[in-house]
Amino acid sequence: MILLFSVILYPTIQCIWSSFTNASLVKPLGSEVFVGLLNYGRMMKLPVVLEAMKNSLVYLLVALSLEFALGLAVALCLNEEIPFRGALRTISLIPWFIPSVVAAYLWTWLFNPTYGALNSALMQLGLMSPAEPIGWLNNPSLAMFSMVLVSVWRDAPFHTVMLLAGLQVIPSVQYEAAVVDGANVFRRFVHVTLPNMRYIIGVDLILSAVWLLKRVDIFYIMTEGGPLNTTLVFPLYIYKVGFHQYDLGLAGALAVVMLLIMLVNALLYMKVLRID
Repeated sequence: MILLFSVILYPTIQCIWSSFTNASLVKPLGSEVFVGLLNYGRMMKLPVVLEAMKNSLVYLLVALSLEFALGLAVALCLNEEIPFRGALRTISLIPWFIPSVVAAYLWTWLFNPTYGALNSALMQLGLMSPAEPIGWLNNPSLAMFSMVLVSVWRDAPFHTVMLLAGLQVIPSVQYEAAVVDGANVFRRFVHVTLPNMRYIIGVDLILSAVWLLKRVDIFYIMTEGGPLNTTLVFPLYIYKVGFHQYDLGLAGALAVVMLLIMLVNALLYMKVLRID
């Protein structure tokens, strides 16, 4: 309890209090003044706040959809009796084991327009001219797509683990009965697999949504929110306001809004846990 209070509860209370003050990193500690809802009013007038929220929503919806689809496809394959299934299960988890900071630097190198492996492969295949390399992280129309690709590569194994665990506890007699009734593969998936996995799917999606919404490290290392704020997600903007602009009051107000969003996800998580 002391540890939780020290590293979670106290900073959270301090952040909420800062959102009602003019706290700043360049002012002496304890010199902040209560300003009421001023920071929340300032937040509402900043167009970049809505832009960051929109970027976070787009990133969440696209990345979560692709991660889940890929994770489910891999889980379905690894649940079948295939050669080297144990080794393939282990290999499929490797991206998830890699720390996110390492993954960010790895993909920054892969996306490099001059010596990156991705552009080199496209040149070898004749799909790109050496005179016009693709700037994956410098092009406003490709930057968010690149970040989604990194997230899908790294996070899809988590969905695979969760969904594979759900698949393995489905009673085989249900599939046998469906086959006797003449159900094809698609009908067995819809009427047997999905109903038995509704609980695990709900937990999987909610947990993944929380992690995606509060992701900062990959964006900070690879793009720092650029180009032209196309990858400026909401938690990264909070960090920049607090530690680049030194405005802890405004950063606190933004963090409180994000805290409320996370609480909504927590309520959804608890509701899913009560499924019979």
